[in-house]
Amino acid sequence: MKALIKWKKSIRDIERVTKLKKPTLTLSLNKMKKEGLTKPLGIRRSGKWALTKKGRAVVVMRIATV
Repeated sequence: MKALIKWKKSIRDIERVTKLKKPTLTLSLNKMKKEGLTKPLGIRRSGKWALTKKGRAVVVMRIATV
């Protein structure tokens, strides 16, 4: 989630930042989507994802407690 804090990113961009593989990221992003933390942007092929307001609040709270 921290990888999405500044900008919307594609799965490829998130893969570079987190060093996680696409299948793992897809599962994680979809799980976070169900929890209302992330959302896909545009058409499915673009693969861009962003944090929702709720997701952004969670990330900010977690960063503040570190």
